[in-house]
Amino acid sequence: MDDERLLRYVEGSLPRQEAEALERALADDAALAQRVGRMRSVHAALHDARADGFGAFFVARVMNRLNADEFNAAALFYDSLRWLFARAVVVGLLAIVALGAANVAEYQELQVAASWVEEAFGLPHVDMDNALALAQP
Repeated sequence: MDDERLLRYVEGSLPRQEAEALERALADDAALAQRVGRMRSVHAALHDARADGFGAFFVARVMNRLNADEFNAAALFYDSLRWLFARAVVVGLLAIVALGAANVAEYQELQVAASWVEEAFGLPHVDMDNALALAQP
């Protein structure tokens, strides 16, 4: 009995007639029943395992590769870039927030900002005297 057929039986994808024949064979052959028992335990362990430990989109990439008729390297590369880009965006946004908070904290005691934009980005306070000074050559 080949492993592929046994695995299909364990997964429940074997046709009913073949499954019934295999069940009769399992009743007569203890070694075969032991092989199926090991396959069931491995299948249950893999089914219960947490897939999120392998990183984002791991399960989707593996399932896409298993279900694909042919290997599509471009799609896999795109998925990898999407995962990387999502991480880069999060890191970039966190860096912007951290830098803005540092500027606000450092320059807050020097001047009171007139708007939240000046405060958030650490911009100098603009009043009429500063604007006129900048306008004169």
